[in-house]
Amino acid sequence: MEHTPLISTVGIISLLLVLWKLRTIAGITPSLTACALRWKESVNLEESLGLVRERDITYFILIPPSLLLCSRFNILGFDFAADMGPDLRLAFYAGVAAAYALIRFIPQKLMGHGHCSPRLYAAFLHSFRNFASVAAILCLTAAGICDLLHIVPELLTAQICGGIAAGVYILYII
Repeated sequence: MEHTPLISTVGIISLLLVLWKLRTIAGITPSLTACALRWKESVNLEESLGLVRERDITYFILIPPSLLLCSRFNILGFDFAADMGPDLRLAFYAGVAAAYALIRFIPQKLMGHGHCSPRLYAAFLHSFRNFASVAAILCLTAAGICDLLHIVPELLTAQICGGIAAGVYILYII
């Protein structure tokens, strides 16, 4: 993949942010992993303002490196995206992420919490951040290991990262 100035700048800023908040990310990871195994942990996490703040910081810091990863390996499998230039592909994946966030946000706000308790509804609203943070950490780690081991076929790295994200998502659904 070509390293254009935009890709390099986003990569360097992402690396600096992750390194700056590495202690926060390492501290919140066990709580986020527990949320993948039990829904009650998500409710407990929502009751701790410190953990919520750390989870949100981790989530927002991991968005740019996740977009770089998706752009680099075409994890979502859009064939036409492979023909785009690196900057355009990154912008495309940022647009896909923004559209997904908007599609999630609108129905949640229109439907409200109904007969569900406010605590449970807050855990439901923010559970995607738990999933996305765990999936991003695992996918970025797997992509780094694949790069260190010089796994040449980028398709294999994309399949590994896609499989990890799917596996974590299945855990959250269950």
